[in-house]
Amino acid sequence: MRKSHDVYFSTYIHWTVLFSPFIPFIVLFCQVIETQDKEDLARLHSFVVFLQETSAMSDAAGKMSRLFQVLYSVALRFVEFRASTPQSRQTQASAEMDAYLAALGFPPKGTVEERQQQQQPAAFNQNAGIAPELLPAPGIAGWASTPWMIA
Repeated sequence: MRKSHDVYFSTYIHWTVLFSPFIPFIVLFCQVIETQDKEDLARLHSFVVFLQETSAMSDAAGKMSRLFQVLYSVALRFVEFRASTPQSRQTQASAEMDAYLAALGFPPKGTVEERQQQQQPAAFNQNAGIAPELLPAPGIAGWASTPWMIA
């Protein structure tokens, strides 16, 4: 298609690659990071090669190609690191990465059950949002002496 219809191929690239979100690439990227699956890594690579071949068609295609090349390189280095590094060094590197991600504001990693428990809504607290000094002390006498009750 590319050789016989350059105009159509350019339009195809714009509509299918540039105007669609890159969520499928990100999902596959995350899958590679999580599982170190070499087949998925090869899929990322083939898509990056395809984008490199078409990057001259437009400025946007070139930018997307560079972005995906960087993400692919990160995934490749990560898979290589996991395959070649002893477990003790990986634990230390994971701790360093967790600290870095926490500094950026990302939630700490945990098991699926821990994350689900954290996402469960807390029980209704009728005192939520009230400053502690404005909450009544236990008992009737403490309740009547709170600052908001004094006229």
